[in-house]
Amino acid sequence: MITETAAVDMAPMAKMNSWSWINVWSIGTVLIAAAVVVPVVAVIFIGLTPSDDIWTHLASTVLPLYISTTLQLMIGVGVGTLIIGVGTAWLVS
Repeated sequence: MITETAAVDMAPMAKMNSWSWINVWSIGTVLIAAAVVVPVVAVIFIGLTPSDDIWTHLASTVLPLYISTTLQLMIGVGVGTLIIGVGTAWLVS
């Protein structure tokens, strides 16, 4: 049972806890997320902005290389994760 004194003493803590989610970690997280999202949004905006046949130029010059490199990286990361994940799971079980 909470006495009047305990309830009065908890009032400043309740006010402080209502704003406790705004701290350095929250602000840092938002800044890092913005730093990651802004370039992606810029590339999407530039890619969707009409220009002089940019997609045909990219498809004929660099897009096949970029796609094959991306697929190789995806497969490599998947295999590496599988090997390390299975190996460490085997060690701890």
